[in-house]
Amino acid sequence: MKKILVVDNNRMFLRFLEKALTERGYVVSTADTGLEALSKMERDLPDILLADYVMPHIDGKTLCRIVRNNRRMDSVFIVLVSAVAAEDATDITVLDADAFVAKGPMDQMIQTIDYVINHPAEATERCRKGHVFGIDCVMSRDITSELLQSKQHLELILDRMTEGVMEIDNAGRIVYANPKAVLYTGRNLYDLLGSHLMDVFPQIRPDKIDRLLKTVEGGSENGPDLMFAIGDRLMELRAIPLDDEGSGYLAILDDVTPFKRLEGLLRQQKERYRILIDNVGAGILVAQGLKLVFVNAKLTEILDRSQSELLEESDPFSFIHPDDREMVFQNHVARIEGREAPAVYTFRLVPPGGGVLWVEAANVLIEWQGHPATLNFITDITERKTMELDRERLIAELQKALGQIKVMHGLLPICSSCKKIRDDKGDWVVIERYVADRSGAEFSHSICPSCRKKLYGEIGDKP
Repeated sequence: MKKILVVDNNRMFLRFLEKALTERGYVVSTADTGLEALSKMERDLPDILLADYVMPHIDGKTLCRIVRNNRRMDSVFIVLVSAVAAEDATDITVLDADAFVAKGPMDQMIQTIDYVINHPAEATERCRKGHVFGIDCVMSRDITSELLQSKQHLELILDRMTEGVMEIDNAGRIVYANPKAVLYTGRNLYDLLGSHLMDVFPQIRPDKIDRLLKTVEGGSENGPDLMFAIGDRLMELRAIPLDDEGSGYLAILDDVTPFKRLEGLLRQQKERYRILIDNVGAGILVAQGLKLVFVNAKLTEILDRSQSELLEESDPFSFIHPDDREMVFQNHVARIEGREAPAVYTFRLVPPGGGVLWVEAANVLIEWQGHPATLNFITDITERKTMELDRERLIAELQKALGQIKVMHGLLPICSSCKKIRDDKGDWVVIERYVADRSGAEFSHSICPSCRKKLYGEIGDKP
């Protein structure tokens, strides 16, 4: 007697076929899922596999291909039974089935199944030509056509997704995998279906997969993401529940290698920028509203404050000298509001240790996290400013000194006899008075040796 394994998710239809085929002398076993059918075929290989074409998880088409790809099972005679044969435009010649039977009136369908089982060569030949047995007993239904189109549309979307999608039943077995999931796992689809995640991904510690499954089974919308490597690719595995009834979940497998590489490059670039910003000669700060939202290391050095102190300060203008505070505040507000403001200006800072620091600020308007802010470059110019102030003070002192000096210049009319000089008024004055009036010099009188001798003769030579 021929052994038949009947597979259908409709339990009532399953019982009907079991009873009808048993009455015709066949040894019948049943399974209500594709996975259960595969499990039974591993233990006891039937002569005939009679499977429903449309089933959840592993459908008849997929089950047929799994069997055909298993050398131990490829001799089984496969009959696919479909309730949508009149509406489905699938090319049955590519299914590798031996016969394709339309679900119609029960008695007629049983006779058709019995016929193809007992005429295997004819059934196979006609199936390869695209013939559906019993198709003349069913009529096409619009609603079924629409549902099939919707299903095919969803299947097309799943087939073209860049993420690998696997459906896992409540026993932890893979019952569906889209092409990307097959590609990422590096396995044959027919080896993948029915496997457990722990067997598919041995590089992930079992306790991590177990925690992922328990998190999802516990009702969490998303389990913890698992990162692991497959060859030189970095993968991310996450899971989401299918429904609230614990019927299973979806495992999403994503190749994040490009993103992680980009993330690594961005991290390296960010670190380079951080090193550059922290080692430039100017302090850099970003001010938004009345808060500092970024400061570099140089600014902490200039202000002698830690980064946290500066960022947590409620009034950053308190660092500014009281006489300059209003000017700096108004410039900042004008820049934020888009009004004209000096791009570069100087002011004084008051460090915690006392004293005064002169700084030069160059600022521009930027956007920081979606809001306007000012980017400021602060340069310590205390030494330069001190030199400038010293120079200005020296110049002022020199100008004051020069203002007190009375200068004599030009031709001076002097008497060739008495040596008096004619002044601007035409008066003749002694030379001592003329010089004293114009230079502030004072004279003390004495007599030179020549004049002493001339006036006093030899007496002038005595001490």
